[in-house]
Amino acid sequence: FINTADLKFGPITVIRRPGQPIKKIPWTAFQLSEADWERVRLCCDILADANRLHQLCSSTRVPTLHQVIPALETLASRWEAKAANPDYALFHVALNKGLEKINKYYEKLDDARSYVLSHFTDPYLKLDYIQQHWGGADDYDEAIANGDPYARNWQAYAREIVDDTMREYWPKRLFKSDGSLANGDAAQAPVPSAPGDESIDVLDEYDRLRLKRLRGADTVDGWKSELQRYLDDPAADVKRDTDLVKWWAVSLVVVSVCASADKVRHTHCIGTCLDVPHCRPDCPRHPSCPCRSRRR
Repeated sequence: FINTADLKFGPITVIRRPGQPIKKIPWTAFQLSEADWERVRLCCDILADANRLHQLCSSTRVPTLHQVIPALETLASRWEAKAANPDYALFHVALNKGLEKINKYYEKLDDARSYVLSHFTDPYLKLDYIQQHWGGADDYDEAIANGDPYARNWQAYAREIVDDTMREYWPKRLFKSDGSLANGDAAQAPVPSAPGDESIDVLDEYDRLRLKRLRGADTVDGWKSELQRYLDDPAADVKRDTDLVKWWAVSLVVVSVCASADKVRHTHCIGTCLDVPHCRPDCPRHPSCPCRSRRR
């Protein structure tokens, strides 16, 4: 088309400058060479990185906060590689400007607890991503040796955020404050009176066993075992695109009760289970447990 457009339609435009002759701009002036098309392809590659990762965090149906840090780190890694690649030499200045902009917003996440907790509550990431991609003790020591005034053990920092949050919210699951738990209020809770020999109340016996379980779970450091249980669970049924809201809607029912080690036999359960409708602590791995089908 370009090769014949001037003959068919004349020049694409005309430039008129005062005191200068009229300049006709032909269609062929906008024809791209093979080298030009290669530059277009490289530019598209750069923009595609940003577009793909931007869309990763755009959703009106599922939470995406846990995607922010991996998206920024992935985009930075891709552009850093391109900024060091001679094939992208024409775009090196623009890439470095883009990296400065990414780093500007990335540094604002340093003290944003919500982003760390969004990783922790994603069973696909938990703290494993942070352990793999963030600096630990060795990087911290190296930064200190190099005189970095902002050095930080990021792995320890993330774990501290999780520990503090678990410590704060652990007693609230039973509508208790942290202070009452520390003062031993759970141990002072009233115990149901023992039933008489002539009338054994099954519910009274259940109340005593339940209170015993709660006392064992409500120690000041009781959250540690629950946290470790969550971190040790491989969550093999979780994928990168798993709907976290739906997953937790089911899993909270199982996780909240599986902290108990007491095993009770029920006629409606397959195997040895806890109180209906919950199963024993290893339920995600027990093929005959009824909770397995509900979780999926």
